[in-house]
Amino acid sequence: MKTFRSKRYGFEIDIPEDWSCPPTSFIRRLLRLDKNLNFKGPAGELINIQIGSLFPEPSLKDTEIEFRRYAEDLGYSNVETSIIQVGGKNHFCACYVMGKMRPDSGFLWYMKDTGKLKETAEVPRGLVVVVKKYCLVFKGIEYAITCRLGIRVESDKEIFEEKEALYDAIVSTFRLIET
Repeated sequence: MKTFRSKRYGFEIDIPEDWSCPPTSFIRRLLRLDKNLNFKGPAGELINIQIGSLFPEPSLKDTEIEFRRYAEDLGYSNVETSIIQVGGKNHFCACYVMGKMRPDSGFLWYMKDTGKLKETAEVPRGLVVVVKKYCLVFKGIEYAITCRLGIRVESDKEIFEEKEALYDAIVSTFRLIET
C-alpha cells in the first residue's frame, strides 16, 4: 500500500501500490479542483472522494433516511446500509445498484468476457453499476467516498464482493492529519 496525503484537507488514506493517485498540481489546488479526488485501480476500480462541509453533523439514522430518499429519487435499487468504524467513530455506508449513469460521468468498465477495459458513460447492455458509498464525517467536514465497479446483472456478482473487502480495507485506513 502507498499513502495519499492531502495537507489542504487534512487527511491521508492508503491505496494499493498499483493504483493511480489524483494529480496534485498548484493549478488544481488554486482552482479548488482537488475537492473531488479519483483513485483508479488496474482492473477498472474507481474510488472517488468528494469533500465538503456538513454542519451540524447528522446522526447515523438521519443520514440513512436522507440517503434512502436520495437513492429512491435517482432510481437506485438493492440498497443495503451498514456502519463502518473509521478513526474511532462509526460512519454510515451503503451498497446499491445504479441502473443508469449521468452522461457526464465517464466510467471505466471491466469486461470479464474479454478481460479488457472499456471507457464509456453508457452502461453496457447486461451490466449494472454496483456502488458502495461511505459517508465519513469528522469535525463538520464530510468525506463522501464512492467506490464503483461495473458487473453483469447476476453471473459476476462475486467480482464486486471480492472488491468490497478491498474497498472496506482502503476506507478503514482513512485518517485525519495535523495541517
